[in-house]
Amino acid sequence: MPPTATPNRRKSKAGLLALIAIATIVIDQISKITAINALDSGRVIDVLGSWLTFRLVRNPGAAFSMGVDVTWLFTTIQLVFVLGVVAYTFWARKVTDTVTAVSLGLLAGGAAGNLTDRLLREPGFYHGHVIDFIAVDGFAIFNLADCAISVGVAILAAWIIFGPQEAPQSTPQEVDADA
Repeated sequence: MPPTATPNRRKSKAGLLALIAIATIVIDQISKITAINALDSGRVIDVLGSWLTFRLVRNPGAAFSMGVDVTWLFTTIQLVFVLGVVAYTFWARKVTDTVTAVSLGLLAGGAAGNLTDRLLREPGFYHGHVIDFIAVDGFAIFNLADCAISVGVAILAAWIIFGPQEAPQSTPQEVDADA
């Protein structure tokens, strides 16, 4: 007979995290290729009037085009983050709840999507510009990887603040003391 799992042991959600991360990378890269093909000539597509448009920007910096002279630093940070999530998930198998797996999958996939741009796009390896194309008037121009990162952070923050709290468990010594 195969051994049975103990009730306190929770199954790793590493597969779910990986699936979400890979799907996020693929969707992000397809959207960027589509944006380049449709918008490279300077074309702007109005989605919701001038409030939401699609327009192509090659961003050498971070969010809101900050740090355009330190692209290598953003590349390094993204690389360390992605490698950290991979190590945490696959080697340690510590992700055991669905919400954490989804949020980390979105975070890792978004970071890896932008990292792919940094590594493979012009002007060259490790200094590539991120493709941004979703423009919100008066706010920013971003991409689907940025959306995934933002949603992943929001889910994780909400889970940390509002998620289920584990009840303290009594140790055998505490149970004996109560008797």
